[in-house]
Amino acid sequence: MSTPNHELLREIFTADELLNLFSNCGFSLQIERIERFSGESVLCLGDESEDGLPWHVFLDVDTQLFEGFDLVCYRPTTENPYHVANEWNQKHYKSVMTVMLDDEDNPLYIYPYFSLRICSSANFQQLLTFEAFERHLANWVDSVNEAIEQFPYDPDSVSGDGH
Repeated sequence: MSTPNHELLREIFTADELLNLFSNCGFSLQIERIERFSGESVLCLGDESEDGLPWHVFLDVDTQLFEGFDLVCYRPTTENPYHVANEWNQKHYKSVMTVMLDDEDNPLYIYPYFSLRICSSANFQQLLTFEAFERHLANWVDSVNEAIEQFPYDPDSVSGDGH
């Protein structure tokens, strides 16, 4: 009995090694440092080009080795964000949508949009092969494309004054 020829993944990677994995899947990303609302600084991989993908790869706090990552995409909605998130989560099992909150735990609102966060987490104890890694990314890109279609965004319509 022969075994399939799969490229096995390790359980931990450096940020540069993760860049190479994503590059092998056709994505051109670079290492960025992002400060979250909480004030903590995290490493992520992102695309800085004008037509870059509207998602990032969050690696977590700035350490040397990473056991996994979060694929994150932010999308706006003018509808009730809790209803939208619940509906998304009932139909999707590979990504989760949450409502972004402000400092007072109210839905984050910049007229006329509420902010939603779509996330798909992965760790290298679950993604054992490069093929599984590629499949996870392909499923994620499908989710992002669906979210872009379902939640269109017009940056010119945003107003910080709430009116």
